[in-house]
Amino acid sequence: MNTKKRLLEIDVLRGVAAIGVILFHYTTRYNQKYGHSDDVLMYLPQGFYGVELFFIISGFVIFTSLDKIKSGSEFVIGRFSRLYPAYWTCLILTYTIVNIAGLPNYTISWDVAIINLSMFQVFFNVPNVDGVYWTLEIELCFYIIMFVLYQTKLLKYIYQISIIWLILMVLTIILEKQGNIIIESRIGILLFLKSQKIIFANLFLIGIMFYKKYQKGLSIKEYFIITACILVYKLQHYWSETLLIIFFAVLFHLIIDNKMSFIIQKPLLFMGNISYSLYLIHQNVGYVIINHFYKFGINPNISICVALIISILLAAIITFKIEKPIMRFIKKMI
Repeated sequence: MNTKKRLLEIDVLRGVAAIGVILFHYTTRYNQKYGHSDDVLMYLPQGFYGVELFFIISGFVIFTSLDKIKSGSEFVIGRFSRLYPAYWTCLILTYTIVNIAGLPNYTISWDVAIINLSMFQVFFNVPNVDGVYWTLEIELCFYIIMFVLYQTKLLKYIYQISIIWLILMVLTIILEKQGNIIIESRIGILLFLKSQKIIFANLFLIGIMFYKKYQKGLSIKEYFIITACILVYKLQHYWSETLLIIFFAVLFHLIIDNKMSFIIQKPLLFMGNISYSLYLIHQNVGYVIINHFYKFGINPNISICVALIISILLAAIITFKIEKPIMRFIKKMI
């Protein structure tokens, strides 16, 4: 069992990733969907890559959790308490606010919202109540794979499994580029953690390898697999995007070597603490605020700031009044 201290720097990265994604949605993505005025002071298209950082963090954190549990049921209950209460709260709030206030080109029926409660809507070809939910489906697939490896006691072979996984990913990418799709989409989502044709399993593997380095120290095996993961990422992305993943990897290396402790600041830790709820609640609720402010002729920079503040307030309430109390209650019960 791992006894090392919690890396608060990872929590800070969560907060930074969440803010990056939010600013991407409120500036670049809103402009793509609805159109911003020329008054907007800045756009942050790079903020989208906060999602990639989230996936790397998930790979690291899941192995931290696996080191602490004593049974598969404890893993399932722990993941459920972490994911679902905040998700259900944000889903209900988003559905209610959007249906009352209205949002252009956006309608979600109640039956779709009900199916969304499962978080497995992608497997039923049902649209998401909020666009950000697509990442949760990928996270769930990753948890399922890790649960199976834990239950079958195969986690000790994670290096060999990672190499096989990467080889299968490369073959899949090549086949899809050639137009030969031989893997059924739902199986593809589960095995390769896919969204459409983009594969993300390698990002989770980067996080896992950094956890192994954190746990046992420097090893050539981890860096070999991390390098391979980055090269697989390059198969589907430009070098400019791949350099961001390399930057994230360098950050993790520095954090594990205790070279990034200066980023541990209370505001950033707070943002990391609420990052899950903040990620879930911000997009469509923020779009409603920005859209309505446009109707009243309010400067979009003000509306973006207001949307951000309201999202943070809602996320804090959900985190500290719903998510964490329920998690503590469930932990006492098991």
